[in-house]
Amino acid sequence: MLTMQYRERKGNTDKGFGSESNVDHILDVRGMIIPLTLLKITQAFRKIGAGEIMDIVGTDPDTRRDCLKVLGTSSCEVLCVRDERDRYLIRIRKGRGREVQGRW
Repeated sequence: MLTMQYRERKGNTDKGFGSESNVDHILDVRGMIIPLTLLKITQAFRKIGAGEIMDIVGTDPDTRRDCLKVLGTSSCEVLCVRDERDRYLIRIRKGRGREVQGRW
């Protein structure tokens, strides 16, 4: 089941995995596999505004690896990539225009 949650930005601190205080969107793709997850991630990324932050939470290690390749062609900054025992978190901020604001 795919869920995309929208959050109001409440601060600018990153307190770690599970901290949602500065996250505008959360995309939960746990239990999904490629290629559907990559499609959902790119669709969600297109919908968010410039400067907004999105957390991607998933379980498929192939999706984690390929997600970074797909988003690497977009104007975004990777704020963190974290692994836990049963899931991963990728936090990104959408850039403005075609400029790339961060490196992978």
